[in-house]
Amino acid sequence: MFDTASATTSIPSVFLARAEGCGDPTPYLRPGETVLTLGAGAGKLCFRASQAVGPTGWVIGIEPSDDLLAIARRHAREVARRLGYANVEFRKASLRDLRLDREWLDRLLHEHPVGSAADLVGLQAAISASCRVLPLVSDESVDAVVSNCVPHLVEPMDMRRLAGEILRVLTPGGRAIITEIPRDEVLVEGDPERIAHREEVFRQRLAEAGFQDVTVLERPEAGRRSLPGIELRSVTVAAYKRRRLGREQQHDAAVLGASGSA
Repeated sequence: MFDTASATTSIPSVFLARAEGCGDPTPYLRPGETVLTLGAGAGKLCFRASQAVGPTGWVIGIEPSDDLLAIARRHAREVARRLGYANVEFRKASLRDLRLDREWLDRLLHEHPVGSAADLVGLQAAISASCRVLPLVSDESVDAVVSNCVPHLVEPMDMRRLAGEILRVLTPGGRAIITEIPRDEVLVEGDPERIAHREEVFRQRLAEAGFQDVTVLERPEAGRRSLPGIELRSVTVAAYKRRRLGREQQHDAAVLGASGSA
């Protein structure tokens, strides 16, 4: 397992005083993997992941904020210098839509402002074509997706879409490693700690999206937080994408299915 304590020596000191979010999924990454980080922020989790996967791996940080992207990209050069290799890139996208390259969209809108209904129709067609032909993150292109205290920032109605996007970009047999703060009690909508999904609901939604073997990897006591009358505790969950069956396995499954229905 990757030693996260040793990773801090290569991370710029400005990050060391920053909050850790609610945990750290990087110990569960493997050398040589391609990893997608949701909610990259200023880059700290990506820089940890870059060391976990090593020089033969690759890390893609997804972040919707221009300001945070600028900070992350600036520090990426320093991290690469310290490590002796560069294996991190940052891309601008919504967490709910990993197909649409929002930097491309910004450029398109700057060059071709929308001033009429016809312009809007043309823009929608261009977006649809871009997502179909040149998606920002392609189908089945990453081995692991990681996030640290990000899903609770997504509206409940969008959770299934987020899970579906994670599933889409993972290779067969790939996994999501998500550190989150489910809650023991349902919080009132609009609470500052809003949408911190209960653990069972969180795991259920991953399963409903099509993941297999949704399991808890870690539930540290140190991750506990409290609000009046409510206990919040971090949990690290792994959820796997179904492996694609080979021809022999497909044949066996068909035979078993036929015999079971006889």
